[in-house]
Amino acid sequence: MAKVKQPKIIKPPFWQDDRKVAWLFFGIAFLLYAQTIWFDFALDDRAVTFANKFVMKGFGGIGDILKTFYWAGFWNSNAGLFRPTSLILFAIEWAFAPNAPHVFHFVNVVLYATCALLLYRTLRELFHNSSLTLPFFATLLWIVFPAHSEVVANVKSGDELLSMIFFLMSLRQIMKWSENNLLQPLLLSGIYFFLSLLSKEGAVLFIPIIFIALYLFKNKDLKQFIKPIMVLGAFTILWFTWHSAVIANAPSEKITYTYHDNSLIAAPDLSSRVATAMQMQGKYLLKSFTGFPLSYDYSFNENPIVGWSDPFALLSILACVSLFGLAIFKFKKDPVLSFGILFYFITFALTSNVFILIGATMADRFLFVPSIGFAIAICWVILKLTKGESQKSFHATALYVLIPLSLLYSVRAFTRSADWETETKLFTADVENTPGSARTHFNYGVVLKTQASNEPNTNLKNQLFDQAFKEFQTAVKIDTLDYGSFAAAGECKFLSGHYEESVYWRTKSLQVEPRYVLLYRDLGNSLMNCKKYDSAIVVYGQAVKTNSMDSLTLIHISDCYLSKQDTAQAILTLEKNVLQYPKNMEGWNKLANICGMYGQIKRSSEAFLEISKLDPRNQNAYRMLYKNYSLLGDTANANKYAKAYFQAGGK
Repeated sequence: MAKVKQPKIIKPPFWQDDRKVAWLFFGIAFLLYAQTIWFDFALDDRAVTFANKFVMKGFGGIGDILKTFYWAGFWNSNAGLFRPTSLILFAIEWAFAPNAPHVFHFVNVVLYATCALLLYRTLRELFHNSSLTLPFFATLLWIVFPAHSEVVANVKSGDELLSMIFFLMSLRQIMKWSENNLLQPLLLSGIYFFLSLLSKEGAVLFIPIIFIALYLFKNKDLKQFIKPIMVLGAFTILWFTWHSAVIANAPSEKITYTYHDNSLIAAPDLSSRVATAMQMQGKYLLKSFTGFPLSYDYSFNENPIVGWSDPFALLSILACVSLFGLAIFKFKKDPVLSFGILFYFITFALTSNVFILIGATMADRFLFVPSIGFAIAICWVILKLTKGESQKSFHATALYVLIPLSLLYSVRAFTRSADWETETKLFTADVENTPGSARTHFNYGVVLKTQASNEPNTNLKNQLFDQAFKEFQTAVKIDTLDYGSFAAAGECKFLSGHYEESVYWRTKSLQVEPRYVLLYRDLGNSLMNCKKYDSAIVVYGQAVKTNSMDSLTLIHISDCYLSKQDTAQAILTLEKNVLQYPKNMEGWNKLANICGMYGQIKRSSEAFLEISKLDPRNQNAYRMLYKNYSLLGDTANANKYAKAYFQAGGK
């Protein structure tokens, strides 16, 4: 009997195997940002890692995280945020690898690569009737989108990554429901959406995106939306109730943002505020196309307030209105284009500052989610122009545009992410990228001042102090109400020995912020080094009035009296100090030595006795007690403390 030939199993080409291609994108995303694994913590990473008391408890801190506002483990700044999922992730990471930035960065890169994998699978399911070029290059462009460098390189942005992952999982499940109408995927969609909301509040804007996707690509009419509306609505209400309860029951009242947080708060009226916000939307679009400029900070006054007479503001609103109008006009005729444009604008609504003011002016991370819509729309336009949208496989002409564009974006993303290696490197780079920001100049000045303080070469030290001073001076010119920049400029002059100039800058800082006790102490130090002791005493006295619990200032006052050769007042001030701060070693030591120097041997001995009680191993206290009692002719006590000196390790 003749053998029947088995039909050959023809494997689909690699590019048509969605799972393999998805893992390819996982690998590309991981490799693009692999260098960040070796980076240090930067910026607000500290607030969610090594300085967060709940995160540092590891698994033990999860209970606190689930019932407190977002920043509660770091400070009492209640910004109305509740994002437990990323903090729980950080707590788990800390439990296994405490204070290991490489582990945290590794997880961030894996999360980003997971976003890439899920995005491709999602777009393939959404655009199954479109050219393979569209989901492939939309995903690739999104991966190499330069502005994502902040999200991946900044550990804190785990909230962005988790929110995106859970949204994509939710969308995939609801599309599965649209195919089989089963309850399980619908419930899973709701659960994933709930987790997305717990990752970041802005996920609420994914609701219209989900329904637009169902309407355009799954042919669902409005009547069929009832079930998903009920499920997603129920989970949204649950999230909102939990979120509201946490914020309402917080011991700290919600903070009020200032122009330092969001420069649009400085706008004189609603019209100019909206004009400036729309101008920034134009800048976001340009940044999306070019990858420039990118910065960790766009605060006051990188984006000065403008009115509707500003040409760029007019062009920006014209571009945004035209694109939005195009999306509506082409809603059914070109659903992919409409979906991309609407995705961009809808997910940008909360962070655009057009409708509500938030806690930041601009940020590269605000493009993280909207860039999905940007990538979809750009790929569609390129396919349309090259007449490749109807081809199921890759379109050669479109590839000639998309491949070079992807390479250019990837180079920019790689070089930009390198700036995040350390805070010093980031601050040095971004003072050039956003020269209008007072904060970038201030932070770069701090970098230079720190380098100067650690520099052994005197000439180079002074050069660095001068450079730092110029940065603080620039910051002051940009923001005349920033007392910190005035104070930092004064410190530069003080540390470089220009005491008279430091008096000027420290006086200016106090004029801006008269409630800050350290500014009085700093000014007093400058005046004392200028030998203006009476003025220094007055300023130090103001510091004590501002903060009565200030031991060091009283010691400085005593130093001024000593410099004036007013020993009685110096000792009187030190007596006041030890009375108020009986456990302050420095105060007792100063009193003991001054009394000894000016012949008050008995009082000196009493002070050294207090020191020995506070620190039983203090050799100097026993040595001085031996000397003092010898001078007083008290042989018994002299021998007693000589013995104590040797027992404490003296030689």
